[in-house]
Amino acid sequence: MYAHKWILIISACILFVGSCVNSPQVISLREFLAFPGVAEELTKSDDTLFYPKIYTCNAENISPPLPMPEIDEIIGSLPSNCSTKKIKSYAIIFRDMYVADNQSVNWIIFNISPDIKELPENIEKTAMPDLGFDKLSIQPIQGINDFGNIGYDGPCPPEGETHWYAIEYYGLDKILKFNKKKIQQGITDKMIQKAMDGHIIIKCLLPEFRYKK
Repeated sequence: MYAHKWILIISACILFVGSCVNSPQVISLREFLAFPGVAEELTKSDDTLFYPKIYTCNAENISPPLPMPEIDEIIGSLPSNCSTKKIKSYAIIFRDMYVADNQSVNWIIFNISPDIKELPENIEKTAMPDLGFDKLSIQPIQGINDFGNIGYDGPCPPEGETHWYAIEYYGLDKILKFNKKKIQQGITDKMIQKAMDGHIIIKCLLPEFRYKK
């Protein structure tokens, strides 16, 4: 339903390209909204992107369909030491940026195969979900969020509060390994950050979304 909107958003993500550049390329929200067709596809008010209600606790609270970013198309060719051909897996972390130190996490999913072009809508809330693809090279894993649940929980700020949310993509040069017991208990944000340390080829940030309950 909203997949075409996410495609436009991902085409304008902010990139941190490993150690290949001295400073990240930054695309402001105003610049993003000026991209051809974006204003027509997204609700716009005071340069704000509103998170679709269907993916929040006020509606179906299901995970959104997320096309994986075509990094080479976004920024052109990369230095050889940062080639996207070296990416072995992707990870996605969905954060509530309103909370102090951006430590509140709504969703962690990692070991996403580079062969996957789009995550389907409404991924089951299990540690090792079936995404419906045949012959995946690696098994995707979902971590535990700050609601205490495995998988996705959408924006759910206190009544009357407006929170800002961001989706982080990580292109990694390895498949992350955890023992089965830890996976079933729930991989935390701290655990995945430690596992990714030194293995991030590309980090891609979507423009922040606003949601008010």
